[in-house]
Amino acid sequence: MAEEFPAFYIEGHRGTRGLMPENTIPSMKKAVDVGANVLEVDVQISKDGQVMVAHDPKLNPEITLLPNGEEITKEDADKYILHQMDYADIRKFDVGSKVNPAFPQQQKLKAYIPLLGELIDSVEQYAAAKGLPPVIYNIEIKADPAKDGVYQPAPAELVKRVMDVVHEKKIGSRFYLQSFDIRQIQEAHRQYPQVVTGFLTSDKNASLEENLRRIGFLPDIYSPTTSWSPTALWQKATGGA
Repeated sequence: MAEEFPAFYIEGHRGTRGLMPENTIPSMKKAVDVGANVLEVDVQISKDGQVMVAHDPKLNPEITLLPNGEEITKEDADKYILHQMDYADIRKFDVGSKVNPAFPQQQKLKAYIPLLGELIDSVEQYAAAKGLPPVIYNIEIKADPAKDGVYQPAPAELVKRVMDVVHEKKIGSRFYLQSFDIRQIQEAHRQYPQVVTGFLTSDKNASLEENLRRIGFLPDIYSPTTSWSPTALWQKATGGA
């Protein structure tokens, strides 16, 4: 039986960032509750090769507390590069209790950085229990081309690890991969040509034609972003930035 997809995509960015701690399981469940049929998640890779849901390459001092409840100083932030830490240690940090001044309506609760597979399991079970259609996962691969081996593994390994999780969870084609790093979608297209890919760009100096030449193929999704557009400002105000 062919999978059915929604006529209109309602996306929860990092779950419900304006209402719950971003990229956590509670944030994704809340997004399902308020009607999202697409969940945007950011992924990073731990030192021991686990695929985690986190936006930043380091534990972010603005939203993270140490396992003992104390704050991370900005001076110490470089000590907590996720790709240089085992997941068992990362999971001990609290990414939900600290007040985020950018999102005053965000509910505070103790939360941890989840594994992508764990998050998918939880969301699938939650939607089924509520009698709701299964969601689509917009998986953003976070990577810095200048930081292979420091912030992330090389693209071939990174993409394979993400795809291994997706295949293990048997969600069919209810996902797509996107990245600001062209190499990630190029690698996804090379290894898995049937997978939907999206290119993100905030480069105002590169035209659509220039970017498509760099990519080398036509991605399914092309997403230019800017911090100053009315849409972006509205998204930030509502937790969608």
